[in-house]
Amino acid sequence: GEFWSWGVVGGVMNWEDILAAFKKPLCGYPVAAARAAAYNPENYERMIVELERLSTQADEMATNMFHLHAMNLLAEAREPRAFAPLMRIAALPSEQLEAALGDHLTESFKNCVAATCTDQREHLIRAFVENREHDEWARYILVESLVLRVIAGDTPAGPLLEWLFSLGEKIRQWLQEQPVTVDTSNEELLMDALAGAISDLGTIEHIPLLQSWSDAGLLDPKIAGIGWYIKELKRPLAERRERFF
Repeated sequence: GEFWSWGVVGGVMNWEDILAAFKKPLCGYPVAAARAAAYNPENYERMIVELERLSTQADEMATNMFHLHAMNLLAEAREPRAFAPLMRIAALPSEQLEAALGDHLTESFKNCVAATCTDQREHLIRAFVENREHDEWARYILVESLVLRVIAGDTPAGPLLEWLFSLGEKIRQWLQEQPVTVDTSNEELLMDALAGAISDLGTIEHIPLLQSWSDAGLLDPKIAGIGWYIKELKRPLAERRERFF
């Protein structure tokens, strides 16, 4: 009971106060509410339950910041029970996903997914990425979450690199088979995500693969040209990893 004296009137911040602070903070980050949620075991469990509930309420998340605070706090604690609701949020249709996460999708969301994922659940991220029904940016970001798991030392690079190559080749084949009337922009964007992940984790032996993707017109030079990928893969891996910290 020593840790609940953070300047809150009365000494203890109750759950209703935390909910109110997380839903729409009046100004700045709700420090007292965050501490009360993270360090009080009862509030911590309530936070997980509320995140689980909110993840099924897309309309409510559009006007509620609770899930944004909760996902970061639970990621900091590496709470595996947060993984399922985060993946549920990622699977929202594009407009609802944008309303629920906004810029957080391309900022902290990948870190939260990576931190709450376990070895036994990583295949769920891969399956999500492979599913063309999901939002293209959610798929892109979840590729990055897989890279973060390697950077954190949670999983080895080898198996992930093999999957990245394999998926890229499958998408290459799929793209070649599509008539011009089919919108292939989502898969083209994913190819850039796969190439970026390979440049983060790979070695010079992976240059020919990325060169072949570039030569086939599968990589968007506006995102990165083949010269950049080659330069990255020639840099020491340890040097490339430094930018993640």
